[in-house]
Amino acid sequence: MTSRAAGWELLRDKLKHQRPEGIINAGAEKAVEILRAERGMAHGEKGILRPKTRWNLQKVLRYRNKDAVTDLGKKAAEYAVRFLRKAVACPICS
Repeated sequence: MTSRAAGWELLRDKLKHQRPEGIINAGAEKAVEILRAERGMAHGEKGILRPKTRWNLQKVLRYRNKDAVTDLGKKAAEYAVRFLRKAVACPICS
């Protein structure tokens, strides 16, 4: 659930700066770096993720090894691209 929420929020941020076709072609690059940065942020800091999503991310990754951020980042990027492809393919359905 946390990777899906992070995917939505990463996609929301990307759509502010890029066209949907460009995001689909490039994928959700830098998702892992963004989640690494969000993992280390304190409660009041401003980031890309909403505070509740950041809190859940930190909770999920608290006792896991360093590779868990990479795995979660890849899943979030996959979800973001999947959401966008579905919306572009069938705008009425989404």
